[in-house]
Amino acid sequence: IGHHLQRRLQRPFASRLLGRRPAPPQSSLPRTERLANLSGKFFLRRSRWRQTPDLTGLRIALIDDVLTTGATLEALTRTLLNAGATEVHAWVLARTPPKAPPASPHLNALPRPLPVPEKR
Repeated sequence: IGHHLQRRLQRPFASRLLGRRPAPPQSSLPRTERLANLSGKFFLRRSRWRQTPDLTGLRIALIDDVLTTGATLEALTRTLLNAGATEVHAWVLARTPPKAPPASPHLNALPRPLPVPEKR
């Protein structure tokens, strides 16, 4: 996705800018646990010349295929802002639907509206 956008927008693209330290799987965790699970897990990769990229003043677009809770994008954004980026934008193609709140057992006990009387 990023390579196609880079060609279309004629902007620099770095697919290997960030690295990730090992972390347990995220799929079954709620948002708060995902955030804690990813805290400090991302880092800037060094280049072939062992230099850390200078992101000072850059505006960066993170590209993701699916957004679930946003925990990964939030952790990545923190890493990039701490490295000097001025702005970080998330471009996402799809979002999983939020989980519906559990049905309340009290819904059936709510009073029914009164019927509207017919006009005579």
